[in-house]
Amino acid sequence: MLFHFHVWTPHVEETEKFYAGLGFQVTQRIGKKDGEFKSFDLPLKWDDFREQSIRFRIIEMKRGATNITFGYGKKVMFDHIGFLVSEEEKVNVIERAEQIGLTVQSNE
Repeated sequence: MLFHFHVWTPHVEETEKFYAGLGFQVTQRIGKKDGEFKSFDLPLKWDDFREQSIRFRIIEMKRGATNITFGYGKKVMFDHIGFLVSEEEKVNVIERAEQIGLTVQSNE
């Protein structure tokens, strides 16, 4: 089952609006302001901080068991995807990925 995916984008506000339109809810916003990481979680809205020159490291949105995370990047770029699998499925997937030369970072 798809659990998580992460992308980088220069369009963080627009990306949040897009996924909100699909029924995802914001669960976390972490951004760097004045050299420090700070939380900009709900109930804050974009109008509360849009003009503050924040570099968002992560915005997390959830819908059911699936979460999406994205943060500021100079261009739109896929980072990684996560699946929720059994231990047996995990071993099989990792072995197959390594056999075809993919980079694997395995964790829970």
